[in-house]
Amino acid sequence: MSKLFKQGLNSTFESKQTSRLTTFISEFLSNSGHFLILKNLADVALYGWEKYLTDPTEYLLFGAMVVQTFYLSKPRSSRFFGNLIGVGIYTLIDLPVDGYEFFENPSHFVFWLFSVAIAILQGKCIVKPRKPISLKGKTQLLLTWQLININ
Repeated sequence: MSKLFKQGLNSTFESKQTSRLTTFISEFLSNSGHFLILKNLADVALYGWEKYLTDPTEYLLFGAMVVQTFYLSKPRSSRFFGNLIGVGIYTLIDLPVDGYEFFENPSHFVFWLFSVAIAILQGKCIVKPRKPISLKGKTQLLLTWQLININ
């Protein structure tokens, strides 16, 4: 292979990798990491760094959010189900550890509530996208609106 062709392949591969990493970071900072970041700030403020760094559930939560971010940063991911990955993994791992006390922790309830709300808002599988309005339809809507405003 020629040198130019190899350079082209390498730059294409590198740009795809960079793009994937950028998408991953963007997804984490703009969506998947919101609850994690806010909960971590609250935990450090309430309990201090030592408790935060020695609590294994914090690392479980981080791992769950990384898995969710990885899935949601893929091009054809389901936004509805993808936004439930982190909370699902965290619940499956932490529920056996905490037992019934898991349900008494308000942060777990808020985490589920937050995750379901985001999943519904972002989930295109729940709300079917409307068909674009044709030019004829737009004209009819405009004429109807004008007739209503005249009267």
